[in-house]
Amino acid sequence: DLSQMYSNVTLLSGERLESVATSAVALKFCNQAKVSFPPDPEHQGFDYVWMTKSQEKLTTIYGWISFVLLVLFAAGLFGHRVTTFLLSLWKGIYEPSGFDQQKDFTDGIGVDSFAYVPQLKEPGFTFPLLACDISKINSDLIGWKPLLSDKKIESHRSYESCNLIFDVPFENDSPVDRPVFSIVRQWAPRWSNK
Repeated sequence: DLSQMYSNVTLLSGERLESVATSAVALKFCNQAKVSFPPDPEHQGFDYVWMTKSQEKLTTIYGWISFVLLVLFAAGLFGHRVTTFLLSLWKGIYEPSGFDQQKDFTDGIGVDSFAYVPQLKEPGFTFPLLACDISKINSDLIGWKPLLSDKKIESHRSYESCNLIFDVPFENDSPVDRPVFSIVRQWAPRWSNK
């Protein structure tokens, strides 16, 4: 007989009972605090074995299936990256996208190609203010053209009213000697200068 008597029992509802008798049905304790991966019956505890033989067999099968699925998932998730990294140690893996269009940068100056030319966009000015010497680049690289009243002016001279380098007085009047402004250069191929 597995029945027992308990006295002065407080229930979860707060009710107190003077005595409680347990039933004669024995319950088995399942200690789930011992978790392992993959799950196997070896970790159910040494002091009390609570699984039946069929449960032990199913636990072993489910444990190894879950382990195999985890390995396959990790291989699918990281396999390509790891393979690419390992291959990159022995051979080049870069593959260019696109194709050579047989077009040089200087072919489309002012139409398709523009350069980064330091400029400030200030309210109240019709055009951006240039913050660099543009005498060593093709003026078509700037990306905009000022309004010209005199068409005989050289293209670089037409930007003087929008260029900040001429607002700072220097002893030598050469823009190269003005170190507070950016330097912009263009090295065009020889064939484009002909």
